[in-house]
Amino acid sequence: FHLLCQKHGISAKQLMLELTERDLLQNDVNLMRMMKELRQRGYSIAVDDFGTGHASISYLQHFPFNYLKIDSLFVHAIGTGTVTETLNQSIIHMAKNLELNIIAEGVETYQQLAALEEHGVYLMQGWYFAKAMSFKKLLEFIKRNT
Repeated sequence: FHLLCQKHGISAKQLMLELTERDLLQNDVNLMRMMKELRQRGYSIAVDDFGTGHASISYLQHFPFNYLKIDSLFVHAIGTGTVTETLNQSIIHMAKNLELNIIAEGVETYQQLAALEEHGVYLMQGWYFAKAMSFKKLLEFIKRNT
């Protein structure tokens, strides 16, 4: 992987690798070793879909993550007053205490954007910003918005 990036002139700082909670349940020593090596080389590693699986919070302490991605299930609960909305706030608080960067997935409304910003979440992805698009359209989008 690292050699492929070198071959194509891609810096480790340009890539984020994501693992879902399900991947962590295997408790694989080789996975831990590989993740530590990737982090030492400068790659970012995110736990994706956090809160939707059965992984223990202790995984966040033991695995070398530097990003936590909040699943859209929790983002969509913003403004509903449900337990899921409360869990969203708890996840954000926990991630901050663990000094993890937070990315919110599935942001679709201004209300969700504002609530996340109010809680100090500034990295977001979702249809509020743009719908899925081809690479060509992405390049056009970037040119229009920079």
